[in-house]
Amino acid sequence: EDVVASTEDTTSLYHGVAYSKIATELTNQLGEPEKGDRHKTMMQMGNMLSVICDNDPKLLTTIMKGLPFVQTLIEERGLEEVERAMNYITQNSTYIFPSKELKAAMKIAGPGVVTGLAWTEMGGEILFIECSTSEGQGHLSTTGNLGDVMKESATIAYQWLKANPEKIGVEPKVFKEKDFHIHVPEGAIPKDGPSAGITMVTAIASALKNQSIKKGVAMTGETTLRGKVLPVGGIKEKILAAKRAGIHTIVISSENRRDIEDIKDIYIKGLTFHYVDTVDEVLKFVFE
Repeated sequence: EDVVASTEDTTSLYHGVAYSKIATELTNQLGEPEKGDRHKTMMQMGNMLSVICDNDPKLLTTIMKGLPFVQTLIEERGLEEVERAMNYITQNSTYIFPSKELKAAMKIAGPGVVTGLAWTEMGGEILFIECSTSEGQGHLSTTGNLGDVMKESATIAYQWLKANPEKIGVEPKVFKEKDFHIHVPEGAIPKDGPSAGITMVTAIASALKNQSIKKGVAMTGETTLRGKVLPVGGIKEKILAAKRAGIHTIVISSENRRDIEDIKDIYIKGLTFHYVDTVDEVLKFVFE
């Protein structure tokens, strides 16, 4: 019995084809499995992924592109971690593959929408930070199941722009005449951490300027009230997420440069990194 073995229990031809393709690719990436735990894990992985494909055949291409991450998991975290990951995917498949809401957000990207990168238990993920403005009195609200740290990031982003309106070419009075709403799609999923700081600044600026940022750009980095961009963690996982999503440029703190240099070339091939020290540098780059 090998990794492309039986599909006797499948109920659709596509399921069997998807399983065969996925399992074959796993063999190519990880080598011929031995009997025992390694073989069992790979069989479970192929079967589970093909079931998800059966629900939406278009996901097969996405899954195949994401398989290098499987190799990384096994090399760096061991089989037990991969098996735990399989259980997590089974219970949270909408977190691994974009829901209809997230796909829609990708299609309507424009002024006020910026792509960020996040670290999760399953690795890296992209997330969209949305900002809208309306007539009001300068109030800021947030939605999307955000944790306390992420809410603080939104407040810092808002306050920095309020103190430096000239950086984006708006009048100070706009912060007294408009209300601001920041939303992060996938509201059923809790989100927290400081790494969306520069993404939130950029989303607010984009909404106020009514101008989209450059295409194919994602960013990650904490920001301070003085506008300094701080380094964040989970860089390798975030890079893999960016590549899966078709991102070609990542804006990141200069202090994360050493993390990028430690990553194998295979994982960063095709990506450009724009290193920044301040929020001002972020805004100049994405709006130039």
